[in-house]
This record gives sequence, C-alpha cells and structure tokens, in this order.
Amino acid sequence: MLLRVSFNVYPGDFVAMIGPNGSGKSTLCRVLRGIVPTPAAARVEVGGEPAGSAPALRMTCYTADNDHVPRFLSAQEYVRFLARLHSAPGRRIRFDPAAVDSLFATLGMGGRTRELMSGYSHGMVKKTQLAAALLVSRPVTVVDETMNGIDIEAQYRIEGMLRDYCAAGGAVIMCSHDFSMLQRCANRVIMLDEGYIVEDAYTESLARQSTSIEALVTSYLGVGGG
Repeated sequence: MLLRVSFNVYPGDFVAMIGPNGSGKSTLCRVLRGIVPTPAAARVEVGGEPAGSAPALRMTCYTADNDHVPRFLSAQEYVRFLARLHSAPGRRIRFDPAAVDSLFATLGMGGRTRELMSGYSHGMVKKTQLAAALLVSRPVTVVDETMNGIDIEAQYRIEGMLRDYCAAGGAVIMCSHDFSMLQRCANRVIMLDEGYIVEDAYTESLARQSTSIEALVTSYLGVGGG
C-alpha cells in the first residue's frame, strides 16, 4: 500500500527507488505503468497524462523484476513489437534490425537476436528486456530489479547506456538493492518504508554530507557496522 507518496521526476533524473521489501517500490512502478490502478484519491501522471492511459503508456517503458516475456518471439520480433506498441498514431517509432543486432552484440548476445527467447537463459532474458527498452527509448524507463542475473560486463555497459539516456533527457526510475550500482548511476534517491516516502534527496546533497546511498539506508534501518 502507498500512503501520501508525492514526488515529481524530471527529464535527466536517474532516480534510485529504495526501501525494505514490502515498502511499496514495485507497487509504485506498477501504478506508473498502469498494471495496478491508480488509487481513487490519488493523481499519478506521466508527461501530464493519467498513468495507465494510452498516451502515458506510450511514454513509459517498464522492465519488470520477473522474466515474463513472450518467449515465442525472437529478440528482433520482441523489439519490433515494443516499437509498434509504443508508437503514437502518425508517429511510428523506427525499428532498425541492424541497431538491435549491434546492441545485443555489445551485451554478449551476438548472433542470438533471431532465436526464439524460449531458448534464452534468465540472464539473457533480462538483457533483452533492458536492451529493448533502450532501443525503444521512451521519455520514462522504469527498471524494477531487472538487473538481477545479468553478468557484470553487460551490467556495466547497460549502466553506461542508461546514464547516456538520462543525459539525453530521458528519466529512469530504478528499484534495486544493489547500492553500489545505484551510487554509480543515480543522481537522486527516494526511499520508501511502509508506503511512505522517508527520504527524497539528490546524491550531490548526500555527498556534501559525506553520506552514500548505502549509509543512508543502513542508518535509517539501524543495521551495519560502525
């Protein structure tokens, strides 16, 4: 359950959404994507459009914490499907098979994009989810624990691509318990607990206080050494 959660995300923001299990992080991601209906008394908008509406859905790519993808498709077909799904009438997102091949090769999946995803490992599916989101490149990308299971080389490459995406004006909301990764990527941290926002700060402000994302969490929870 989410209670009195209010915040804005701006172009260029890379938001680390953190908090204990059950704090509401995944629920919030699903509300943004329209998977969970917006509560009756709440207002959730993406680019000024109600969350879950067709215009909001076209502006948002969502990569989930599971690997539920249409495995009867190849990676090429999956990216093409997402491009069509997110295209607005009269404003079709360009699908470039060569760009798909190039990005997947960068992530260690060269020559695999025309194979059915039913033959992919868990880590390969995760790479496909994230690569597809980067290729479709909507204004907002929500990453809910999707990095789990990805090999370290591909993880660092994806981190760099997501940072470049934000530098170009995109916005990322990422839920993860990997504080080292979030420290490398995020410029802002929002911490939830029991459905409330208990911290909303930019990492530059935390750095001036000599505080890391991990230290913020461990201090709040009263765990860790020191």
